[in-house]
Amino acid sequence: MSFIFPSLLRGFIALSFIALLLTTTRADGGQIQGKVKDESGKTLEGVIVKANRAVTRSLDNQDTNQKEYETKTNDKGEFVLSGLLPGNYALTFELTGYRSFVTRRFELAAGETFKVPKAIELSREPEAHSLIRGAVLDATGYSLENVSVSVERTDGKKFKKIEKASVTGGQFAFRVPAETGTYRVIASADGYVTATQDVSVDRNEIRSIVIQLEKKK
Repeated sequence: MSFIFPSLLRGFIALSFIALLLTTTRADGGQIQGKVKDESGKTLEGVIVKANRAVTRSLDNQDTNQKEYETKTNDKGEFVLSGLLPGNYALTFELTGYRSFVTRRFELAAGETFKVPKAIELSREPEAHSLIRGAVLDATGYSLENVSVSVERTDGKKFKKIEKASVTGGQFAFRVPAETGTYRVIASADGYVTATQDVSVDRNEIRSIVIQLEKKK
């Protein structure tokens, strides 16, 4: 009996040590590290980074082990996702004002640290806008090219005046914020009386106008 007890004790200690190692491995898990920047190369802070682990199927065909991990990039554009189970992952990157980006899937082994080979680059979302477009004509209805055309806001909201020249067919177009607003379009050319036209624009609307210039007497 005295010989059996030490053997049992040694076995218990060995099993406890193995269990401790397994617990530590699960706690530490795998890691995914990387960096995020914009199209100009500037690092992006506050990007939401999600690691989506692929679903596996159990014998009774039920989904199991599906898990999503989430973090944010720091002021250097860097991120670390820790404590990940082994499996097949895809990364999703989200930041207001930028297009979301999803990587291809890759395998992460137990306890592995996977470093994304190069910085993830996010591109900006195209800004929503309304459009004021039209043409400049003379009194007889002929189109006028190279007329100076500008647009300014008249409802008191901040807006930087835009100026450009009419092109073929007397055409011009201005992008303005995608919100309700009132604007004044001004057309002027040598030998002609300056003409203006006020335009009201709703959200995401396209307004078409025609401005006629009278020759100076």
